[in-house]
Amino acid sequence: MLGVTRDISARKKAEKTLALSEERYRTILENMQDSYIEVDLTGNFTFVNEATCRNLGYAMEELIGQNFSVIAPGQDEVKAIFEAYNRVYKTGEPYMGFAFKAIRKDRSTGYAEISISLIKNEQGRPIGFRGVGRDVTERKQMEQKLEEMATHDFLTGLPNRVLLLDRFDIVAALAHRNKARLAFMSLDLDNFKSINDTLGHDIGDQVLKAISKRFTGIIRASDTVARVGGDEFILVMLETKHMEDATAIAQKMLDSFKEPFSIHGHQLHLTTSIGIAVYPEDAEDLETLTKKSDAAMYYSKGHGGNQFKFYGDGCPR
Repeated sequence: MLGVTRDISARKKAEKTLALSEERYRTILENMQDSYIEVDLTGNFTFVNEATCRNLGYAMEELIGQNFSVIAPGQDEVKAIFEAYNRVYKTGEPYMGFAFKAIRKDRSTGYAEISISLIKNEQGRPIGFRGVGRDVTERKQMEQKLEEMATHDFLTGLPNRVLLLDRFDIVAALAHRNKARLAFMSLDLDNFKSINDTLGHDIGDQVLKAISKRFTGIIRASDTVARVGGDEFILVMLETKHMEDATAIAQKMLDSFKEPFSIHGHQLHLTTSIGIAVYPEDAEDLETLTKKSDAAMYYSKGHGGNQFKFYGDGCPR
């Protein structure tokens, strides 16, 4: 018998080191708080760590082999994720901080922020993508809450003056392009101060919330009603082709007060005064339209209230 021997201690040591390194790598991935995923070039999950499963509510075996579209709540999100993968594939550069909306197994919606990079084989050819990210749902919800607080009235939830201005710029540009009109209404409650004085501000606040609910039930989806002061509201009607449209809405606003407001055992009978200015005949900017609709509203209030007047319709210009 003849035999040839070779010392493979170095190779065995390298293999052991590699195995330990891979075990350490897997342990880190499985215990890290951030999500880690690997997908193939078609977007199917080939590996996910425990954090990913925890954030999405799936067991690992439920995700492996599934396409990433299973966590996308709609086609817009599927398209956005696909475009992010495609960008990394074409450039070879990582995509840092890609944010997207995800849907969990229980159908609740969350938000994730992930960094995507290519996975290549030994020949340097792309074979998939890896992503490291985290659940940013709480942060996103806080951002949305802060944005809502900046653009909406805290009591009624209606748009405030900031959002009103933003929407007016949009609808005014649209009306100008389509050679259409806008009806701009100022509404002020008649004798609302007496409610606060006699029943207290808590009751007054509940009245304002109830009124806001009635207003939003009257207007069209394309219209905007905003609370701009204590008991002051502004309504912008988009593309009012005929003044009869504005008249009909104003009358509906008045009629909505015929039914008393039931607040904590109190049956409260209220009325409102309305002033209407028309874009572009009366003005083309928000400030001037407000002044003219206010003038018409105060004229209505000064002549008994519970009515509406167009600017120039009997009120001084």
